This record gives sequence, structure tokens and C-alpha cells, in this order.
Amino acid sequence: MNGDANLKTLATANGGNGFLAAPQTLNGVTAETAAHTNLADLGAIFNDAANRILGGVNSSNAGVITNDVNALITGLQDLETNNPLLFGGLTGVHADTVVRQLQLELQYIKQAGVSPDAGRASNDNILDIIDIIQGDTNLANMAVQGGVSGFTPFGDSLNPTPRFQDNDAQTTFWANFIAQSNSLGQQAMQLVGSGDQAAIGNFVGQLQAFQKYVTNFDAAQGGLFEARFDNELLGDTSTLGAEVSKMVQGLQTGNAALVAAAADQMHANSADVGGNNIPVNGGAYNPDGLTVADVLSTAGTPAAAVAAAPAATTPAAPVAVAAADASTAVPDTPDPTPAHAASPHDAVHHQFHHMWG
Repeated sequence: MNGDANLKTLATANGGNGFLAAPQTLNGVTAETAAHTNLADLGAIFNDAANRILGGVNSSNAGVITNDVNALITGLQDLETNNPLLFGGLTGVHADTVVRQLQLELQYIKQAGVSPDAGRASNDNILDIIDIIQGDTNLANMAVQGGVSGFTPFGDSLNPTPRFQDNDAQTTFWANFIAQSNSLGQQAMQLVGSGDQAAIGNFVGQLQAFQKYVTNFDAAQGGLFEARFDNELLGDTSTLGAEVSKMVQGLQTGNAALVAAAADQMHANSADVGGNNIPVNGGAYNPDGLTVADVLSTAGTPAAAVAAAPAATTPAAPVAVAAADASTAVPDTPDPTPAHAASPHDAVHHQFHHMWG
């Protein structure tokens, strides 16, 4: 189609954009011998991995894909270290997030043919990395240089991925996650530059406790829940890990701009995942809420439960709001209740399919 001028014109008529080409492979060049000069060069290596994953991960290509991902991790870390002015502020948070999600991708490659959810997890992870790069103006510009175009987007699917239907425990979790992300971000902005090392040290402990709570809950859910949300929630290899790390760094060095960027990312991350979920009783999560009650004010939660929900005055100690008992606290070891079964159509996101074996 793309090699025939007439067919290409027809395929893009009336604003259409069909028959998109898959990202290109390195065409005989390996990740080790390919250029690593800039983000575009690294993006070409990413395209090679994405192309191969599109065809299915198996014993014949897992090694090549692993080499690609390892080269990307090292290359991105080197770029950040050697070009701090290019990777400051929110762009730096985004770049660090990509590194961490690439580290997560290594786990999915090892699970190919073993875990039934590895394909879906990798699907979300690869697409999220592309979205991060393309959604950051600085990174998107750096990904296209010298005739090289990296981190190539995949075509959009005809229908968006259905939102995940949450059960009671998951609804409680997301309400806490959104409220705490917003509240902790605001508190960090108030603390940075204060010189109160005791308060900063205590707050860093709260951030770390928050990350542990979120990671434990995500891991306990397993299945499609974890496959869809690992890249946002799973400890150091996630968006959460990047934003907490940068926020701690900013607080400890008095860098208000870095703390502001991390707080911005915490809000964006919680709003993103919250928007991809449906509360147990329907409706939607309020992405700007600072308390559990605020977050659930737009959900189908029974009015009595919302009214009884306590304010998040101590954001590092998550507060649960269950339908039966609005004052129940979330335990250190979260409820491992399995995720509700998602729609059969949930296995497709954009047009990045996996045939893992």
C-alpha cells in the first residue's frame, strides 16, 4: 500500500490514516553496534524491539529484544547524565520513567510463554513508553534528528480500550491513590526549601510508605489488573517509582522546580489510571480530589459512605472507604482480592497485538 502512490493516496483520503507501517528494525545492525549518539538513535533501537515484539516473543528473538532493551536503558541513562540541561524538570521525570519501564519490560520478556498476562502487560508498557516520549515536547523533538525517527507511534485502534471495572477493594485503593498523590504533591511543594530537615526526613518516609503500599496492592491483585497497571504502580520499575525518586531528590537538595515536576507527574499519573477505571458502583473518579470523599464524589458510591469518609489529614496512611464501614483503614498487607474479570475486548489496546509463545 505505502509503496504504491495511488493506493497510499486512497488509504489517507478524507483524513484517514490506514495501512500504517510497523516500526522499522535495525536492518542488520545490532543494538550494540547501532549509533547511540542521541535520543533519535536510541529510538531506532526501541523501534527494533517494538517490531520484533509485534511478531511475538519466543526463543528465537528473546535474546535480540533483551539486548535492545538493555542498550536502551544504558543509553538513556548515559544521555541523562551527560546532558543534564536537556533532561531537567518534567522532561527528566519522563525520561527516568521510560528507563524504569524498560527495566520492567525485561521481566515481561522473561515471562513470554509462561505468564498468560505477559503479552498484555508488555502491550501497555510499550505503548505507554511511546506515549511518554511523544507527549513530552522536548523528548518528541529529540526523538527525531538527522533523518532518524525513533519511538514511532502505532496507529490508534477503532475503539479505545475499555475502562477496567473495579471491585470494592480496588475502588477503595484508587480513591486513596488519587487523593494521596495529589495531597503528597502539595505537601512536598510546601516543604521544599524550608530547611526543616526533620520534617523533610519524616515526609520522605511517608513517600516511601506510600510507594510500598501501592506496590503491594498492585502485586496482590495479579491478573489483568497487574498487567494493565504495573507500569504505573509497581515500585521502582514504574511511573510511581520515578516520581517518588525525583521528589525525594528535589526535597533533599532544595530543588523546588524538580519537586514541582514530580508533583505534576504524580497528579498526571493518578489522573491517568483513575480515568482508566470504573468505580464499583459506576461513575468516575475525581482526579483532583485531595481526600477519599472528594475522589469518590463523582462515583456511584452510596451517599452515606461518601459523607462518612474521613478527610485525608495524614496522606501517608491510606484511608479506606468501604460500603459497609467508611472508617475501615487499609492494612499494611492489602486485600489480595482477585480483580474482576474484564471484558473480552480488553485484550486489545491501540493496534499492538501479541502472539507470545
